[in-house]
Amino acid sequence: MAQVRCYLKGELIQTLEVDQGREYIIGRADSCDLILNPEPGISRQHLKLSWNQIWRVEVLSRYGELYTDGRKVSSIDLALGQKFSVPPYDFEFMDVTADQPLVPMEASSESDFSDKTFVGAPQIAVYLKVFNELGDNVHIFKLEGHSWIAGRDTSCNIFIDYQKFSRKQFEMRQEEGAYMIRDLGSSNGTLLNGQALPQEWTTLQSGDQIQVSDWVVSFEVRDESFEQRWAGVRDLQRAPVVFESSNSENDPAPMNAPQYLNYQHGPNVAYGPNPCYGQPPVSPKKAGLNPVRLIIMVLVIGGAIFYFTQPAAQSEKVAQQKGSANPFDKLSPEKQQYVKDTYRLADSLFKQGRYELARQEIAKIHELVPFFQESKNLEQLADVAIQTQIDQQKAEEKERQAREMEEKIAVKVVECRPLLSRKASMEALDDCLGSVVVLNPDHPEIVNLKMKMDAVLTQRSIAAQRSAEYQSQVRRRKAIYEKALSVLNSGDQLGAIPAFESVIKSNLPDPENLKALARRQINQIQQALAESQSGFQRAAEDAYRKGDLKTAYQTLQRALKINADNEVIKGRMKNIMIELRKQMQGYYQEGILEESVGEVESAKAKWKKIRELSVPEEEYYKKSTIKLKRYGSL
Repeated sequence: MAQVRCYLKGELIQTLEVDQGREYIIGRADSCDLILNPEPGISRQHLKLSWNQIWRVEVLSRYGELYTDGRKVSSIDLALGQKFSVPPYDFEFMDVTADQPLVPMEASSESDFSDKTFVGAPQIAVYLKVFNELGDNVHIFKLEGHSWIAGRDTSCNIFIDYQKFSRKQFEMRQEEGAYMIRDLGSSNGTLLNGQALPQEWTTLQSGDQIQVSDWVVSFEVRDESFEQRWAGVRDLQRAPVVFESSNSENDPAPMNAPQYLNYQHGPNVAYGPNPCYGQPPVSPKKAGLNPVRLIIMVLVIGGAIFYFTQPAAQSEKVAQQKGSANPFDKLSPEKQQYVKDTYRLADSLFKQGRYELARQEIAKIHELVPFFQESKNLEQLADVAIQTQIDQQKAEEKERQAREMEEKIAVKVVECRPLLSRKASMEALDDCLGSVVVLNPDHPEIVNLKMKMDAVLTQRSIAAQRSAEYQSQVRRRKAIYEKALSVLNSGDQLGAIPAFESVIKSNLPDPENLKALARRQINQIQQALAESQSGFQRAAEDAYRKGDLKTAYQTLQRALKINADNEVIKGRMKNIMIELRKQMQGYYQEGILEESVGEVESAKAKWKKIRELSVPEEEYYKKSTIKLKRYGSL
């Protein structure tokens, strides 16, 4: 059983036991097998761990990162003890026992705050966009927490794998809604908006540019809920709303001024494509409004801001303040009335949701005067409404096509699923799915079915490999047993015992029960050797009783070879050696005496007799040999 261990800042936080029968996904999604915290740079499905003759880990995310030995890679073939990292996490691939418990960790799953709308305050998120020397956006970090360090060290919260970055380049922190930055004494220095960044804390503003060599890091603070609120407004287009008309018969109906929420924004917030936030429309039933699309309210909210920021509106306001002539006043009474009537018609058409006709009427007014009342604003609102309708139609058509594609894929997947249990090949599955793969080769249902087929094929291959390996191991044990038999048959009973013991100690499969046969062979050999040893002992005692100490000693030597640990035989040999030495001592001293009186031949005869009666291990046997060599008799 293998295991993947996950570390954060050197501390083991999770372990994942893996089996060759399936694949494992590592990321921050709740569906992952090993769930990571939503750290910057961690994708929902970041890594895939799979088995194909060897364990392999590979990057799933388009912008995901994977490192080993300080190198950025897309995949790694894992060996036991292999280490790899996805900053700020480190991983270790280990071999463990099957019953080793999994170390759990309450990994905080990602909370999708963008799915929630909080009235009265926007949801602020901080991002760092990293651009390389070519201007390509290579990283996007979402900052969470209160303190971050950027650099080339894999332990950094903001890990940037670029050689010009120091291991720890700069540090950022958040205090009471404000964001600060300082350089950490980096080698190449850090620029903030083109100026050298000191090692003291400096305030950051949304849109600031942080530069290290020829790479740029853009600091952005966003309202995460803007896009959703705007999408929600589009979804409510069909709700009715109305504008109150003036009591004057001559004046066109002015649009109500928008009522704004008092949002308390932070100092550095960038709000997205349109910084206009309006109060949600009042329910038509409560307000007693005529049927008009609810989006008008939102457009009016934005239009009010447009109106006070457009040149035409500003010009009219200034002209009124200074008392200068209004272009409308220069028209004849007939044309003035025509402009008023046309404006009323345009306003009415707009309220009815007939935006293209309203825009055409406004165009007629602008042929005569640059602006009239809120004509510029109304024209812009009509343009936005028309584009919104076009976008909605495109989205509906896209949704219809997506539904049709989903239905086709679902039907085909159900049709092809039985192939999993028919021992079919991956090629057969590809042929079955061929008509829908072209629609979306990365569709989750298609990918999931292929993954299941791959798992089935892997299990099938593993079973075949295990069967082949089992048969190979059975043959290896049998070969060990047959080798032990050949040693025994050669007559080497002592050598056969360790050979048969090798059969017993082997952990290889034993379907033929060779281990029991080997034990039986050893018992038989040991019994035969014991009987042989006893025979040698009896023969030695017979020789001893006859006074043949040499034969008795040498016979016991042969017995000792059968069982070198027999202390009885060792003791008996020691006693016989003592007696033999005493006898030989007398012969040797007689020879020395005869040598001293010149009877060398007689002395040599004594020494030769010692060599006949004694054994090479005995002391006087050795001395006699030296004497005889000196006289050239050997």
